[in-house]
Amino acid sequence: AISVFSQGGAGRRVSIDEMKALVTPELIAVELSVKQAEATKQQLDDDASPLFGVDINGSYAMGSRSMAASFTIPSNGTIAILRGESGIGKSTLLKTIAMLNTGFTPSSNSTMSLIGRDRESFHPTKWRKQVLYMPQNGASKLQGTPKSFLDFIASSHHIKHTSKASVLESLTTRTTQYMEEWNVASPLSKLSRPWMQLSGGESQRILLAIAMSTEPTVLLLDEPTGALDLQAKLAVERSLKAIAENGCAIVLVTHDEEQMNRLGTMWLSL
Repeated sequence: AISVFSQGGAGRRVSIDEMKALVTPELIAVELSVKQAEATKQQLDDDASPLFGVDINGSYAMGSRSMAASFTIPSNGTIAILRGESGIGKSTLLKTIAMLNTGFTPSSNSTMSLIGRDRESFHPTKWRKQVLYMPQNGASKLQGTPKSFLDFIASSHHIKHTSKASVLESLTTRTTQYMEEWNVASPLSKLSRPWMQLSGGESQRILLAIAMSTEPTVLLLDEPTGALDLQAKLAVERSLKAIAENGCAIVLVTHDEEQMNRLGTMWLSL
């Protein structure tokens, strides 16, 4: 038996046969447990095809800490909430999934997949474009302006038969559209302003708008609205729901319980 969780509902113990009878479109999620040193996964077998899969275990912090995670995200507009106490390794897990250097040493049987393709079939750079990580307070680490950052992204995202100029134009258009939806005043002017001259809320929304404008397949977000007031959060959340419904899988770290309940369709506990 496992605990079945739906949005706004409490968990209860059910048998496997009863669980199968309960599977309806309203069923939101299965509680997954992702613990240091071991992973316990129980997941409903529904009709949605898997978009993204993670099954990793290994060590980090020079071998002093262990971590394992096993979950699958279906291609049905999932927003997975990654929960856990501060310092337990949520950011490390997100960065590991994005193939960023965290000092994590995976075991030989660790695997990740995206749209049916094993991670090993992707060049690391292409994987990071599709599985995009936005760190907490990421804008504070950037130099220059949002405009120069967009230019850098356009340089790395343009492909054969597509000019950098056209990619930059598309990225800028999508970014400013999000900024307007989120009530960021004078979007084009703000893109030309140095990051350090933007407020915390402005820089957070602009960086998220840029990340979303690249249209990744999976978006890994670490406290993306921590500097925003409620109205700004709600505006951003509407956009996150929209891109999830259009096929982008989102894994979100937030300590805002109300935001978890508003956005979450799957819960991962670390």
